[in-house]
Amino acid sequence: MHIFANRRRPYQEEHVLEWKQPSGVAETSGMERQAKLKDEVTIAKPLVGLDVSHFRFLLLGPIGSGKSSFINTVNAAISGRVTQRASCGTSHHSVTTTYTPYTYRNCSGSSLHLKLCDTPGLEPTQGIDVTDCRFLLNGHVPEFYTFNPSVHFGLDSHEFRVKSTADAKVHCAVFVIDASTVDHMSEKLVDTMTSFKKIMFEKGVPQAVLLTKIDTVSDTVDEDVSRVFNCADIEQKVKKASEVLGLPRNSVFPVKNYEHEIDGDRNVDILALVALRQLLYFAMDYLENQKMQQNKTGDSVRLQCGLWCVPAKKR
Repeated sequence: MHIFANRRRPYQEEHVLEWKQPSGVAETSGMERQAKLKDEVTIAKPLVGLDVSHFRFLLLGPIGSGKSSFINTVNAAISGRVTQRASCGTSHHSVTTTYTPYTYRNCSGSSLHLKLCDTPGLEPTQGIDVTDCRFLLNGHVPEFYTFNPSVHFGLDSHEFRVKSTADAKVHCAVFVIDASTVDHMSEKLVDTMTSFKKIMFEKGVPQAVLLTKIDTVSDTVDEDVSRVFNCADIEQKVKKASEVLGLPRNSVFPVKNYEHEIDGDRNVDILALVALRQLLYFAMDYLENQKMQQNKTGDSVRLQCGLWCVPAKKR
């Protein structure tokens, strides 16, 4: 069931009508919605028994797509103030050069059990490649590792982590796409992201898309972000992103990052929190599958042990 298909369908009733504040709706409805989403992302914790302390999200996307800006927007939505923790800006090459994990605390100081991991932006001739992506997914790349555009990370790298852990592995991969460029992305970049997606499917890692800069493709949304799910222009961009990456439309989340604002905007925060909550759901599903496989393996080992350890009958 697609979120844009019908005004009366559950997704819109839940995510739009409660917080878009149409005439006659009390101001507190938006505040309550925002508070509920904050609570949901704050209390989310990984499954017990997997030795995972944080949900790990890997952000991937073209240079300038808004990966670092989304990290800052999430921080603003959670902390209650616009921040610039992750460096961002415009350049011919990626501003981000390291594999950097970001953790979060809410207004009361409570830590969230998630890490948004920033990576260098994808470029036609340099950036993260398929091998780098595989090592990142498997947890072999140490946090804060600085990528060298001319020398790719490999088994012979001094920093290569031979023994990975469940906590270091990626639990959900997130492609970050600029809504204003989704219609004319280079074939090279699309091929690169498609190759990443193939590896993720092989490993069972869930994938999602953040569709950023939605205010640049719609005057309606530029004027009022809360109308995003009633905007045909955004609907078309979501469809295009879904087609380009071959992912379902309910895995594509339109967001607006803080760029020129110095004060927070409730509707911007809610879009970011809705996206983050859904990403957490995806990561929870992944860890649930890992737990199931772990239990299955344990049962198999116990069964084999039982067969091997049955004492011989005395004659």
